[in-house]
Amino acid sequence: MRKIAFLIAVFSFGTSVLAQDDGFDFGSSGAHEFSVGAGFGHGALIYGNRPFSFTFGGGLNFGYAYSFTPNFAIVTGLDVNLYSAQSVSAEFFDTIFISKQLYQTTWGNDFDYYVRAQGIREEQTVAYLYVPIMMRYKIPVGNDAFYLMGGAKIGVPIIASYSGSIDRITTTGFSHITQQVYENMPEYKFGTYAGSRVDGKLELNLSVVSSFEFGYERMLHSGKSFSFGAYINYGLTNILNSPNTPPITYSPENINPPNPASPKLSSFSGQFDSMSTLGFGLMLRFRF
Repeated sequence: MRKIAFLIAVFSFGTSVLAQDDGFDFGSSGAHEFSVGAGFGHGALIYGNRPFSFTFGGGLNFGYAYSFTPNFAIVTGLDVNLYSAQSVSAEFFDTIFISKQLYQTTWGNDFDYYVRAQGIREEQTVAYLYVPIMMRYKIPVGNDAFYLMGGAKIGVPIIASYSGSIDRITTTGFSHITQQVYENMPEYKFGTYAGSRVDGKLELNLSVVSSFEFGYERMLHSGKSFSFGAYINYGLTNILNSPNTPPITYSPENINPPNPASPKLSSFSGQFDSMSTLGFGLMLRFRF
């Protein structure tokens, strides 16, 4: 909440300073402009170099612009952008080395805990509240105009959740002493178990994105306008705050079947330790 309050305070201070100079016409030097908009398209969470699939994204925009000249303006406001990720995997294999310093067995001190998980599914949903700082340039076409806009946005997460499930888990143990694989030993959690479902919250950092937009603005009556264009928001920072943990952990003291520790896409897809955002699509705005 403190981060959100800070962003709103920055936006309020910036607009109050710019708004001290009144009395200009729309589109002229010194003009003030407000807008509401909506974006539709793609919004993905990217783990390392992992290929991403198309996921629905977009967001809402509440903007303020101050024109230094009829062509140039500084743009700020509040943006809410939605990102998501999905992963489906038929099987996942993992090996956890168990040292004699942690657990003592009757058939060997050190062993490998083999995990085979089947039917893995996960969905992640993230939304950020951004304050943009951008420059806009207009190219007049009669009473209308083409526009180009570029800059950066800084944001805080307001939604960060995941939901994952595993259908079935099979575990075995390989002894480094006997060089044998042990199975169907429930006292050591070796066996086949029904999977489980885990829902939770992702721990995320502040996000900084570079943002670009271009489009066409159609002037309406009374100095109002409507614009449509295309945008792209490219994440510049690693927003993943929580450390990676193996999706399956070993604890022989726990008599329950092994459960996913926190089935994040990073764990199921190669132990990535970074996550960024990517969004692009169409933007509609109404300016007044």
